[in-house]
Amino acid sequence: MHRMIPKEAMVYKESKKSNELLTKLKVVRLVKLGRYTQQEVAHIFSCGRNTVGRIIRCFENCLSAEAQERLLKDSLLADEIEKLMSPMAGKSTK
Repeated sequence: MHRMIPKEAMVYKESKKSNELLTKLKVVRLVKLGRYTQQEVAHIFSCGRNTVGRIIRCFENCLSAEAQERLLKDSLLADEIEKLMSPMAGKSTK
């Protein structure tokens, strides 16, 4: 089975600025559901594979199993995604 890499340009840093949690969910879904390797997803988002790995580890360690399942399987509204993924929100350094 041949996988297609999405054609849309997704630069992680730019996407993260507009909607951090939704961007992280896209990364997680590509790895967990899309069966892409971390390296392939890093290439899609123009970021490092360690960044992708960090997002995956945070998803697995910071969120409950129930939240993970809902985020991966259900079609959710943006406010529901933000509520479920709030533990993954970046901390302000300012």
